[in-house]
Amino acid sequence: MRLSTSIPALAIALATSILVAACGGSDPGVLPASATVSGVVKSAAGTVIQGASVSIGSATGTTGADGRFELENVPVGGATLTASAPGFDERSESVSLNAGANVHDVVLTPQPTAAVSGVVRAATGAVIEGASVSIGSATATTGADGRFELQNVRAGAATITASAPRFDPRSESVSLNAGANAHDVVLSHQTIFTHQNVLAYLPLGKAEYRAAIVFLPGLRDPATGNPLDSRRLVSGASGTGCPIWCLPSELEAVKRRSLELAGGNVALVGTTTLLDQPADYEKLLQALSQLGAQSLHPELATIPILFVGHSQGGCTAYGFTRAHAARVVGFVTMKGGCHNPGSAGAAATVPGFFLIGRLDEPHRSENITPVFEAGRAAGAPWSLSADAYGHGPIVDLNLMFGWIDAVLTARLPATAGAPLRAMTETAGWLGNRSTGEVSTYACYGSTRSTASWLPSREAALSWQRMAGGSEVASSC
Repeated sequence: MRLSTSIPALAIALATSILVAACGGSDPGVLPASATVSGVVKSAAGTVIQGASVSIGSATGTTGADGRFELENVPVGGATLTASAPGFDERSESVSLNAGANVHDVVLTPQPTAAVSGVVRAATGAVIEGASVSIGSATATTGADGRFELQNVRAGAATITASAPRFDPRSESVSLNAGANAHDVVLSHQTIFTHQNVLAYLPLGKAEYRAAIVFLPGLRDPATGNPLDSRRLVSGASGTGCPIWCLPSELEAVKRRSLELAGGNVALVGTTTLLDQPADYEKLLQALSQLGAQSLHPELATIPILFVGHSQGGCTAYGFTRAHAARVVGFVTMKGGCHNPGSAGAAATVPGFFLIGRLDEPHRSENITPVFEAGRAAGAPWSLSADAYGHGPIVDLNLMFGWIDAVLTARLPATAGAPLRAMTETAGWLGNRSTGEVSTYACYGSTRSTASWLPSREAALSWQRMAGGSEVASSC
């Protein structure tokens, strides 16, 4: 018998039938059946819920004002429908979907809500008016009695946050029951204030600050090359690097002894490196003004400044004093090699303490010494000391703080805002830089214009210990 179909044609037909069979016998050109799901989302009370989210797999929808939703192109068969809405517990249900239209309503259970009330107080026990309190999106402001109340807060674990001007913000974890809850908050007075790269520590309990001790760091850490920053010295925060002094014990001692100056009525100020240029002087002045506004201590805008500067910071302290002598009580400049060699100008009326290191690089003492000598020749109330070390800051804190305390005592006015009091050269002591001898101005037997000027007997004796002398002439 003759076959009417060629062998190749039979082979193609057979392969096609096998492929169709392997695919379930369906026509690959026909799309699989899909389902549409519609319904209404309601609360347990029967109220429709607008804005509820409904999803099955990647198909999602949102209910309208009538609570209705519709999901299209959902695969037929078993699936999980999930619905959620603000203020309600999420709900997931198993559904079996047929090809075509399916109807499935969802009922959501309202989440239990809580009310939270309480009082915001300071650590002293005083109530705080105007404090902001929040849990999630619920917020309230305390009244004159310090009380607050938050309504419609979700029951369960939550975080309550409170803040008020001049207090550190506080966040606490709370567990809320459905219904009424009571929770008081205690805030700590703020002591740290910042503006850009300047930080101030304001000790508590001071009606008015009489002076700002401003610590100016050098340019870069010689060990790491990183920029220097004195803010950690002022704040007391832990960290790495040398904010002028390096050892934790040194940092603690400098901060503690600084806070004892001027009867404790001092603000401590730290900053990143400020260069010896007018723009950076202005940054500091603007920062003090802004810090005064933040802390509600407007006297910071015009507060007298005592600088403690190391390396570049010392040069900047001296440069600032040349430009703004009326604001500066005194300045300590340690081992900088960049002091402006020009005329001291008005800085010659401001007490200054210069420090050089015998093991430091020669160019630094070669910069400091002629600046000091030119100032003394002009009658500047300045002192020069040389320690036995390299480029590090002063180690003899008794010498530095004795000098600072004497200068603050002599120069700060009795009335805040009044001009600084002048220090006359004849009222001080003088130290012989060659022999270490110290004496009153009247009893000094060598050339006065080359001697170190000291503001008090105590400061002179401390200077003498570093200079290595022993002779003291207090009467003649």
